[in-house]
Amino acid sequence: MTKLQIFPIAVAAALASFGAASAASTIQQRAASAASTIYSNIDPAADQHAIYGFGGEYGDEIVFDGGYRTVQTFRFDYTSNYDLPGGAVFRIYDNLGDGGAPKNLLFESNPFDIKKNATDKYNVVTLDLGGLEFRLPEDRATWTVSFNGISGQNEAGILLYDAPTVGSSNNDFWVKNGSIWSLQQVSGGKVANFAAEIVAVPEPSTYALLGLGAFALVAIRRFRK
Repeated sequence: MTKLQIFPIAVAAALASFGAASAASTIQQRAASAASTIYSNIDPAADQHAIYGFGGEYGDEIVFDGGYRTVQTFRFDYTSNYDLPGGAVFRIYDNLGDGGAPKNLLFESNPFDIKKNATDKYNVVTLDLGGLEFRLPEDRATWTVSFNGISGQNEAGILLYDAPTVGSSNNDFWVKNGSIWSLQQVSGGKVANFAAEIVAVPEPSTYALLGLGAFALVAIRRFRK
């Protein structure tokens, strides 16, 4: 007993015969055009020409802008003077812990390679999450990175940028020691905000409604002809 049963038989036939290709194209076009940046701190003018490196898990609590929360891509920028296959992991947490600390793990990447960057360059990691239908909390979340292999001459860290051009972030960051999270700041007068950007899209249910509308529109137009 679905809503599709309320369409006239002639329209239903038109949907089956003529609608699929045109409607699928319409959905894809609308999805691409609907993508929106909900957090951005990668403006070259915001580069503080500094990094923060730590041999454990650490990251930034960020506040989102805009209305979409289903992540399409998540980008962050880091620098490293060494290579290590499978040496890093990216995670996202909600902030429902005591005092707003990270609590529930929402996403964890597979280990990815740490890559040595060229002089005066940096590495850009862009995680494509579009196929996972991964949804962020409404207001904020904390994203973290763990770099293995930091010791002696090996250095790796996230670039420090400020201020975000979309969304916001406080002048502090979270560090995990065992099961305990603590807030810290960066020394030397630098603002503790890390280079990152999130692009999100409407909810999958919104796509479904767009698809239904596109199918119906194609069917009606074909039927009238």
